[in-house]
Amino acid sequence: MEFPVLVSLRWTKLPPVRPAVRGQAPVVPYMRYGHSTVLIDDTVFLWGGRNDTEGACNVLYAFDVNTHKWSTPRVSGAVPGARDGHSACVLGKIMYIFGGYEQL
Repeated sequence: MEFPVLVSLRWTKLPPVRPAVRGQAPVVPYMRYGHSTVLIDDTVFLWGGRNDTEGACNVLYAFDVNTHKWSTPRVSGAVPGARDGHSACVLGKIMYIFGGYEQL
């Protein structure tokens, strides 16, 4: 059985994004470590992580691999606390987050 793989290994510089509106999460996530990412269909979802300036983050970001645009999708329910060092996986079309260090 063959599985075709399309990988270009080519970097693409994306145009700059307008700055965030005061009181709202920025459209593009800040630099971070300790985060997790998963792929669902054509969207990469990024959760959590931290950096030494902004601290930990509890905003879900989505990157559309076709349009190369970031967004912050609307979420509902109990949003997990900001954390880093966790893991994430996908089952069906649901992202599960497990463990990590939650900033109190």
